[in-house]
Formats: sequence, C-alpha cells, structure tokens
Amino acid sequence: MNAVQKAKNARQWQSHLQTWRSSGLTQAEYWREHKLSEKAFNYWVRKNRQHNSLQLVPLKIQPAVLPTKVITSRELKLRIGRSACLEIPADFDPAAFEKIIRLVADI
Repeated sequence: MNAVQKAKNARQWQSHLQTWRSSGLTQAEYWREHKLSEKAFNYWVRKNRQHNSLQLVPLKIQPAVLPTKVITSRELKLRIGRSACLEIPADFDPAAFEKIIRLVADI
C-alpha cells in the first residue's frame, strides 16, 4: 500500500470512528452493522486513542519576575568581552535599568 492509499484508508477509518462515536452503538454493533473487520476496527480505535492521548498542548510561559536589588553604595560596571563596558552610576533609577535590560534581551 503506497502513501496515498494509506492516507485514504486512514481518512476512511477516521470517518468511521466519528460516525460510531455519534451513533450510540457499541463497537461490536457498529462494526457488524457496517460489515467491518473486528480486528481492523479495534486497531483503529486503539490507534486513534493513542494519537489523541499524545497531542501537544501549547503553553504560554512567562518569565519569573525577580526582586529588584538597588545598588546604593557604588556604581556598577558591566564588561562584555574586551571592548564593551557599561557603567551605571549608584543613583541610576532601577526601573529604567530594568527597561534597558529587557530591551537588550529582546535584540
């Protein structure tokens, strides 16, 4: 069976499973009524159940907000490599510093 035939077969079985679920019939009643193989029907029920139980759910993860520590006694120097240095005076506004860091992190 090639990929096109497999996909068509899977669609047909998905249609059967949807019809069965909305029919109110038991599995045995459904496959007998529709002249389907019991073994094949049970296979597709299990396959569908496994597929549905393994679905990924998107999550929105927000970073934790860490408490701000104000440096009061001296300036802060941040060296990045050999060529870049950021000097922050002791009286610099912590909220402004946080905004700058968030902007830099987004780059």
